[in-house]
Amino acid sequence: MSIVKGVASTIPGFPSIEIEIGKVRSILHYMQAAGIHYGPKPGGKVIPITSSPPTCVPAGNLDCSGFHRYVLLHAAGLLLPDGSVNQCDWYAAEGFKHHPIPGPDDPAYLQALDPDVLYACFCRQGSRGESWGHVWLTFGGWTYESHGGVGPDSRRFDSPILSHIVTDVYAVARLAR
Repeated sequence: MSIVKGVASTIPGFPSIEIEIGKVRSILHYMQAAGIHYGPKPGGKVIPITSSPPTCVPAGNLDCSGFHRYVLLHAAGLLLPDGSVNQCDWYAAEGFKHHPIPGPDDPAYLQALDPDVLYACFCRQGSRGESWGHVWLTFGGWTYESHGGVGPDSRRFDSPILSHIVTDVYAVARLAR
């Protein structure tokens, strides 16, 4: 899989990838059924990135950047670097469309997100006082992520915790419903 640029891109004027949201949802459901969890601390990466869902997914830990990396590899064939800050920097370096984010507690960015676009959302470590970074995918008002206390999960993208910590949002692909 390669990044699509030019007139073939689904995000006019910016790179995008080809991805099926059904694959993203299936991977999330497979991981939940297999008992994958976030683990006691960030850095949980016991799932080999090349193992294929659902049959090769063992129970264990998977942090947010590992989940993001695993999903995009298996749903789109795209191999991202490890670590949420590295992934955020990768999207910027590749020229994906960046959405400016207002100050903390300002939910204005929520209204600006197109419900038919898959976004990669980030919290940069230390940018708003957080001692950790975080990454999640957002599409159609829902997140696809691995987060503390739960593991691979989906929740409303306008969750107060997410709207408070988001620092960077990149448009990844326009998806048909």
